[in-house]
Order: sequence, then structure tokens, then C-alpha cells
Amino acid sequence: MTTPRVSISGPPPPSRRRSSRRRGSPPAHVGQILHGTVIKVVPFGVFVRVADGVEGLIHLSELTAPTAEASGDEVRAGDEVSVIIIEIDTLRRRLALSRR
Repeated sequence: MTTPRVSISGPPPPSRRRSSRRRGSPPAHVGQILHGTVIKVVPFGVFVRVADGVEGLIHLSELTAPTAEASGDEVRAGDEVSVIIIEIDTLRRRLALSRR
């Protein structure tokens, strides 16, 4: 399975003004389905790496089981998951993700 390349567009940091995106990687968009690896489970959700250097948060309310009391009940670090981008914050360079 190949990992898609994802870039978040927005004002790049001053040290990278000339090349803010990797060549050939289209910008991410809301509704895009990505595959990634769970890297950290926290009380309010899980962090998922969707590309090299690109991570997003699946908030506890966006995990599939609505009755899950803790994010660790559903997924664990190292699990491969499919996610949907539900919000892109270009200023803070953050992705909000969902498994629904």
C-alpha cells in the first residue's frame, strides 16, 4: 500500500518561504480520505501520522464507537487507520481528522 503525499497550504515558516510544498504533492482538502498510523493515544483523542512530517488529531468525539469512554479502547499506537480530513487550520498547520 502506498502512502499518499499530503501538504497543508498556508503561509510557510520564514525559513522555507521558497518551497512551501513538496513537488508533485497536491494540497490536502476537506473530505479527503487518507491512511495513516496512530502515533499517540491521549485522553481527548488520538494523533495520526498521515505523511512524513504531517500529523492530525482524531478527537474522541470523531472516533467510530460513540460509547467509547477512552480513545485507547478503540485504537492503539501503531494501528493503521483510514481517516477523513474534516478541518484544515493553515495558520497553525493542523489537521482535524475523523474515522466516521
